[in-house]
Amino acid sequence: MSSSCRNRFVSLLALAGCAAGTSHAQQTYFLPSFETSAEWHKNRDLSSDPAQEKENGVYYVRAEALVGRVTTTSSVEFRPWISYQEVPDRQDTEPLELGANLRTLTQTLKGAYRFNARFLERDAFTSELGSAGFDEFDPDNTPAGETGVITVKSKRRDWTVYPNLSYQISDRTRIEASLDAGQVRYDSNLAFRRVGYQSGTLEATVVYRMSRRLELVAGPYVSKYESDDNLNKTDSYGLVLGTGYAPAESAFVIAQLRAERADVESTTAQTGLVRKDKQNSVGVEIVGHYSWPASRIRYNVGRFLEPSTIGSRVKNDVVRVQYSRSLSTRTTVIAAVRYSRENRLEDRIGETTNERSYADVWASYQLTPTWYVGGGYRFIRQDITSEPRAANDHSVFVNFGYRALDPRPRRAQ
Repeated sequence: MSSSCRNRFVSLLALAGCAAGTSHAQQTYFLPSFETSAEWHKNRDLSSDPAQEKENGVYYVRAEALVGRVTTTSSVEFRPWISYQEVPDRQDTEPLELGANLRTLTQTLKGAYRFNARFLERDAFTSELGSAGFDEFDPDNTPAGETGVITVKSKRRDWTVYPNLSYQISDRTRIEASLDAGQVRYDSNLAFRRVGYQSGTLEATVVYRMSRRLELVAGPYVSKYESDDNLNKTDSYGLVLGTGYAPAESAFVIAQLRAERADVESTTAQTGLVRKDKQNSVGVEIVGHYSWPASRIRYNVGRFLEPSTIGSRVKNDVVRVQYSRSLSTRTTVIAAVRYSRENRLEDRIGETTNERSYADVWASYQLTPTWYVGGGYRFIRQDITSEPRAANDHSVFVNFGYRALDPRPRRAQ
């Protein structure tokens, strides 16, 4: 789900217990966590040639902390993390990865200001490997859609910032302005494979509250994308229409449609020939969450118009569903599936399409209120039209970790 989509309906998400808000009392918290895990893969590199498939193991150690402060009118959360991975059979993997997330909220009598930011520095291959499940802290972060293409040593650095300003002009109506800007860089030459980019989207919308549980939104936006090799520049503008509905205290559904027109300037690297096109595109997004006393389901379905490291913007069709259930006070099981199909916005004859399917199932057992063990199974299938056949990877994993007790009131994710 895009950041703008979630933040636009934050009041409904709070009603459904799925968003952080302010507190009636000041509170400061520090929640450290630590995890070590081991994985065994049948074909981690996702080779489409059976003769090139290679079994290998991967070992991880990860530490993070969630630091926050909540008052009656504001909140701030900061989550830094660091991870070390060891792949014994490979020398082309960057072992050290790190990242950080920041979320802030300031409320006034008539409005609110939110600022979200994310930084990631990861091994280029593992950053795109992905999984089916949602990140509990950062559910809007959909893994990059280029799994299994990069098999050379490189780091990927990813910056994203999202400021949002809202102002209440009447009991039922508020106006909002937001910027969603990002940048991706690689630290080595990945010629003809991946290229960095910078992109940004500026929106101005009107949100109308039909009732306590139903809101409507509409407004224009402009967007810009530019690849680092200067071979693709895209300027687009369009209209966003959406609605958010919270049918119960433990449920919400959000639907959003984007209709846009883009001016695309692409340059052929070999000849320097410049081609200018105009494109009309439609993006759709449906996001939902529902929880029961012992279980929870969340989903994300849509066609996303988004920047990509293939050197242009793409349309990415995604279906993602996750179900979790507490079997007891100590045991939780989770199952998740995700399907995505990605290609360029412009329909070209012979254009490469990348389809990926994921299926995860895992369980966690609380040894104590803070220490846990777990394990599971993951399946990934990748089908690239330029490859002779699809590639499959089967993997199993076990983990052991520590998570500090959270003093905050429990809320759905």
